[in-house]
Amino acid sequence: MPQAVLVKKFRKGFQKKPLFIIAGTSVSKKATDRNRIRRRIRVIMTPIMKEQRNDYAIIVKRGALALSYKNLKEEILKFIHHDRTV
Repeated sequence: MPQAVLVKKFRKGFQKKPLFIIAGTSVSKKATDRNRIRRRIRVIMTPIMKEQRNDYAIIVKRGALALSYKNLKEEILKFIHHDRTV
C-alpha cells in the first residue's frame, strides 16, 4: 500500500506553528475533502503533541482520503515512532 501521509518531526520551536498540515489539490479537488483530512489529522495529533513536545509537518498524499480514521491514525503513528527529530 502506498504511503498516505508523510510526517516530519522537528524540535520544539523549529517552526512557527507546532502542527503544519499540507493537503494540496492532488489529494482532492474539493476543499471540503481536504479540510476533512486536515481535521482528522489535527484530532489525531493533539494528544501526541502534548506528550512529545515536538513540532510536526504532515504532507498528505493522494491515498489518505480513502483511509478510515483508524487506518490514518496507524499510518501517522508508524511515522512518529520511527522518525528522528530534525
